[in-house]
Amino acid sequence: MEEIRVTIAEAAKMLDMHQMCLRIALRQGKFSYFGEAWKNDEKWSYYINKNRLDEYLGNKKVEKCEKIDSCNEE
Repeated sequence: MEEIRVTIAEAAKMLDMHQMCLRIALRQGKFSYFGEAWKNDEKWSYYINKNRLDEYLGNKKVEKCEKIDSCNEE
């Protein structure tokens, strides 16, 4: 599977969050499943893997559906 990078702007839109919030979360390692951040000479750099981000978002949609389904069973 080919690794495809996603920009901060694209990923933030997909995650429905502000770009700066995404940058801070990456710096703190909160989205290490699909991205990372590192600092070189006072400048931050970011890497986001599109395949992993898509997988992460797909899993979040499944979790939401499972919660809805479990509510309907009661």
